[in-house]
Amino acid sequence: MKTLIYSLLILALISCKKETTTTNTTKTNSITSVLEENYLDPIKFNSKLNYGTLTDIDGNIYKTIKIGDQIWMAENLKVSRYNDGKLIPNIQVKNTWANDTIGAWCNYDNDTRYDKVYGKLYNTYVIATNKVCPSGWHIPSSIEWDNMFFSFSKAETFTDALIEEDTSHWKYGNLIKYDNLNNTYNKSGFTALPSGYIAQGKFSGLRYEKTFLQEGNWWTSDTTIYNNKQALKKGWHLTASLQFNWFGNKQQMGFQDLGIAIRCIKD
Repeated sequence: MKTLIYSLLILALISCKKETTTTNTTKTNSITSVLEENYLDPIKFNSKLNYGTLTDIDGNIYKTIKIGDQIWMAENLKVSRYNDGKLIPNIQVKNTWANDTIGAWCNYDNDTRYDKVYGKLYNTYVIATNKVCPSGWHIPSSIEWDNMFFSFSKAETFTDALIEEDTSHWKYGNLIKYDNLNNTYNKSGFTALPSGYIAQGKFSGLRYEKTFLQEGNWWTSDTTIYNNKQALKKGWHLTASLQFNWFGNKQQMGFQDLGIAIRCIKD
């Protein structure tokens, strides 16, 4: 009888241990699933705000939002033509992209499925034409970006005020903060997404990877602040960047092989 009792007790302990292991494994797999999936989910806008609309020459319709005294696109540009009707070439060959000297666009990873959510990536030569935004709109200057970035109170970071309120697109940082489900984002309605970039023929910054941060990057209309004749001749422009865990407006020189997103602002 004692032998039978001991056997049942050991069996019960083993069963409990397996159940705990299974639970932990399920939890880990669930977190992994959140990190790896849903990149193509629809954009989640701030339902408490009133958005306007804007249509480009291709018929794409965008939400717009007023932030302070400015009116911004609340989505990244998707247009494939300049506002005069001229076609913007779609360059998919990475080496061609890096060495070309004409305006061009591509989708992240050259995958058209990303277009609806994240928009297109454009090179600096597109910006130099001043014709990519719909009529009555333009590429924002560095000052216009700064005015928007720093229009929020010190009590809230502009990162929280700008990024989309969802865990589908911004992964790692949101996964941590949404643990307590008390944080709300996108108070401005700007709805920043990690649209990533292409540089030196490589795509990065959209999908979460342990060795790379997700980034939202957008062109400014300003040529480089560096007093460099070569830079001015090549038409390099500054960029505005946003990372989930980064609390400043990082502006850097956008070289001719860089491809990033565009947000237009109303004239």
